Amino acid sequence: MFKKKYILITSVIIAFLSVAFILSFTWGVKRFTHAQDKYNKGNSLSADNSDKYTSSNIKAEDTIKANTKITLKIEYSKSGDTDSKQLNAADYVGKTKSDLEKEGYTVESMTSSSVSLYKKIESYAPNKYVLGVQGECFVIYRTDANGNLYIEDESKDITNVKVPTKGEYNLLVKGSKYFQFNTREEVEEKLGEYSS
Repeated sequence: MFKKKYILITSVIIAFLSVAFILSFTWGVKRFTHAQDKYNKGNSLSADNSDKYTSSNIKAEDTIKANTKITLKIEYSKSGDTDSKQLNAADYVGKTKSDLEKEGYTVESMTSSSVSLYKKIESYAPNKYVLGVQGECFVIYRTDANGNLYIEDESKDITNVKVPTKGEYNLLVKGSKYFQFNTREEVEEKLGEYSS
């Protein structure tokens, strides 16, 4: 008799917990879906939501004139650094938004008096030192004014210090802000951490 009563109580508790779980799960999914739909309706600015730099104030007929102020924002993807500089408008006179996009720029804003451009470059920031890899060993690179890597002194910069792990090797190949330095002393200090 006691076993039947115990089994009955256990079955009722399990059934109650199952129903409570199903109801709360269903309620949570509906609430999440409703919130997501509400968010999507409020943020649908264009057909392509992935383009965060598209601006609705850009007119197709806007062209660059000789007195247009052009600002270029460059993001160096390997280090995460950004740099802004003014471009010479004479090099871009008569160009439209589509012309600039064909050249690899993202147009953030464009009027006849000012243009704001964005470009992401797959390199490190210019004029920096970078701890990299060649084969299985560390190498000290320098970046030129365009962010291209080169070796200043092959006798000193190509080391025989091996990269300790596969994870660090992959990070060195991919690039990271943690391997970019302002001075040769900083990069040599970082290399010293691996050689000791």
